[in-house]
Amino acid sequence: MRAIAVIVGVHSFVDKAASGFTTFGPGGRLTTDRAIDKPVYSVYEKETQKLMQPTPPMTHKRRPEEPRHCRAASDAAKKGDPMTTGTFRFILLFILLLIPTAASGERPALITAAQSGDVAKVKKLLDAGADVEARKEDGATALYGSASKGHLGIVKVLLEAGADVMARKEGGRTALHEAAAQGHLGIVKVLLEAGANPDARDQFGATAMHKAIYRGHLRIVKALLEHGADAEARAITGATALHRAADDGHLGIVKVLLEAGADMEARAENGRTALHMAAIQGHLKIVKVLLEAGADAAARDMMGQTPRDVATRKAIIRVLDQTTSP
Repeated sequence: MRAIAVIVGVHSFVDKAASGFTTFGPGGRLTTDRAIDKPVYSVYEKETQKLMQPTPPMTHKRRPEEPRHCRAASDAAKKGDPMTTGTFRFILLFILLLIPTAASGERPALITAAQSGDVAKVKKLLDAGADVEARKEDGATALYGSASKGHLGIVKVLLEAGADVMARKEGGRTALHEAAAQGHLGIVKVLLEAGANPDARDQFGATAMHKAIYRGHLRIVKALLEHGADAEARAITGATALHRAADDGHLGIVKVLLEAGADMEARAENGRTALHMAAIQGHLKIVKVLLEAGADAAARDMMGQTPRDVATRKAIIRVLDQTTSP
């Protein structure tokens, strides 16, 4: 309802403002009794004045011809053409609606306090009956916000107050996804101990482990594995954690995943293995580690290409040739 009220108010304002743009002075210059015309039409007036400059002296006096576009506008105004004011009204309404207003809603005080790290205020708000599950426009809760910012103390307070550890914001991300992505190890552990599902997926099929690997957070990957995270969980592309680590060049994580029993021959939707990904990205050390662990150098993707076919570095090609040679 607030949004409707704001839009109606803006339309009323524009209607009144635009109603002044209906008369033209000498030479087709726009005139109005509204103060809003000067900033909006200053450029137009300057250009019109340039066009209206008198022509050089001639053998006979001649009144400068009025520019065609100004003459047409002037004629339309004299005839009461509704398009004269309607066009201005539409443009102003469009611009004003782009300006953020309070109609979008205010952020709950608990979320603001949680994100800013104000433990005392969070406790005060909760004691006063604040809704621990209050959400922002994107669905994020106070728990999600504090986990994102790394406020461990507030995360604990919210969990003690009954915050839903599996609450999701738009896109399906949980507080665990966010804490893992931001590298907040302490918060990751607290959330896991509170019952967060380490294999929960967002709209792209990514788990907290995928998020941690993307940023190279080795200790968080270890913590997730210790709490039973599935190393074979796949994103919507079919990529596993090992695919992700090999692609991003995180050697330490690749080793940890292999020790945890990750499947080296798992295929993404394009048929590629972790070895393909490492070869494409030029990660020589990871290629060597995968080969030493028994990765198949002859594996072919959906295009029939082997890791050697897609390798981008000569050093990797040489290593792969040595592996596949009789």
